[in-house]
Amino acid sequence: MEHAAAAPDDRAQTVDFKPTQQRQWVLMLVFMAVLLGLIEWLVWRGDRPPAFLPGLILVVFAPVLWVFARLAFDRRPVVSVSGTGIGSFHLKRAISWHELEDVELQKMHNAAALVFVLTPDPRRPDRRRWGIGLNPARPQISLQSLKPPDQQRAFDLIQTRLNSLRQARGQGETASAVEARRAVAFEQRLATMTPVTWALYLVVAANVVVWFANLAAGMHALKPAPAELFAWGANSAHAVVRNHEYWRLFTAMFLHIGLMHLALNMLGLWEAGRQLCRWLGNARFLLIYIGSGLVGSALSLHFSSQQSVSVGASGAVFGVLGALLTTVLQYRSQLPKVLSQKLLTGQGVFMAYALVQGLGSHGVDNAAHVGGLMAGALLAWLLPNNIEATAFDGRRRFGASAAVGACVLAITALISTTGGAGVDHRNAFAAAILLQRLAPELQLAEQALQQDIQRSKAGQLTDAALADAIEQHHLPAYRALRTQLDSVVTTLTAANDAQRLSAIRDIQAHTAILTEMLELEITKARSTGADADVAEQRAKQLAVELAAVSKRIAQRQLSGEAGKKRL
Repeated sequence: MEHAAAAPDDRAQTVDFKPTQQRQWVLMLVFMAVLLGLIEWLVWRGDRPPAFLPGLILVVFAPVLWVFARLAFDRRPVVSVSGTGIGSFHLKRAISWHELEDVELQKMHNAAALVFVLTPDPRRPDRRRWGIGLNPARPQISLQSLKPPDQQRAFDLIQTRLNSLRQARGQGETASAVEARRAVAFEQRLATMTPVTWALYLVVAANVVVWFANLAAGMHALKPAPAELFAWGANSAHAVVRNHEYWRLFTAMFLHIGLMHLALNMLGLWEAGRQLCRWLGNARFLLIYIGSGLVGSALSLHFSSQQSVSVGASGAVFGVLGALLTTVLQYRSQLPKVLSQKLLTGQGVFMAYALVQGLGSHGVDNAAHVGGLMAGALLAWLLPNNIEATAFDGRRRFGASAAVGACVLAITALISTTGGAGVDHRNAFAAAILLQRLAPELQLAEQALQQDIQRSKAGQLTDAALADAIEQHHLPAYRALRTQLDSVVTTLTAANDAQRLSAIRDIQAHTAILTEMLELEITKARSTGADADVAEQRAKQLAVELAAVSKRIAQRQLSGEAGKKRL
């Protein structure tokens, strides 16, 4: 930032706030240019791309590159504060002090802008223009090219000079200045009541420690197996309802499907959790976090946990978001306007996006999100908080008791009304492990059989020798594999795992058909006349059935690979 140091009452001094975020935009420009070059190279490398395609890609990227280049290399002052008013290349014309009524510093995540409130004028109605979305009575200056400290300095300087002029005219302070003092006093009061948000640190640390414990136990850092998550306490309708493992509703809240899942949940929790923890206090924050997570897990028993194991802190995170937004709406008149607007727009938009994204994504337990959200909103409505300074001890005790009672009632009702109880994951995972051990044996048996068949076709084995090899080696191996596959199918049938059962039945059928075909080969080699003809006809029928089963298995494998690529 380059600007002259000016005293608050020095209205003639011109202060320029020049870009201080250029390095960030240079990096973004380089990244976009490299990305464009890579895309163009891939297009030209393709087999006869349409002639218009490279040009179309360049046209699409050009405006983005131009914006980043302008932000990276433009040295014009973002804001100029002079004795006559405020200027910027973002404005069509400079704003004079006499027409300025107020100024606001609006922030949305990483975006920031100065919004100027001009004095009422019939020629510029205070409403957004249709199509372009701009309000002529509230012009804006984007502060994206300034670092946050410089954004605040620019805002403070304009506020100081504007309030000095208003006092000279016999007017009071600007509404934004009054609101800023109110916000500071509000934050100081909350900081006094909750100086350390240890409850937030505790739950974040618990989630991270559990993830590291998973790693130490050998679990994959990015994509742990469902069977491993189940062993650590993942949520499962059958395990909770049929086996009465109610503790899974709690332990599932601290397990995650890899590092990215953990990081997204903790990032979503941090900002909302820090605010809510200060508003409610550490103990009530913990009650909302745990209560929302448990209700979300209990609602999941009716949906995702029926067929799949469910893990993650997202139910508790949505509970914190729901509690925060409920508190904002409930005490909106007592909150600083800037803070309530920031939370409603920032956290509200994030929550809505996450819910919609969850509805359209495969493998997302949206029931836990909705359950946690509703529980968090209800608990925040029941519990007293630090915003309401007049809350007395009797109401605090009643609110806490009512909140605990509501959680217990909701969890009990959701567990008791869970129907079917879904897949028995314990037996299903045991069967899957057994099948995983059988896979190499199936492959070796198939390879050994094909080698002897090829040797027979090449004349290295006589028909009698091939029949002996089938009888002594191949047929016993396939019969043993068939017996073990029958055991897997029986276990999966009892576990009610329809998804895995469908795939295993095809492998079972494939092995059963091959076993019968090997028995027929022995019959054909050692029989004559009618018996050999019957065996030949049956072998032809089995060959057709084997081809159909093999096709289904191949299609299932291709479908699985495509699914992995989409994920």
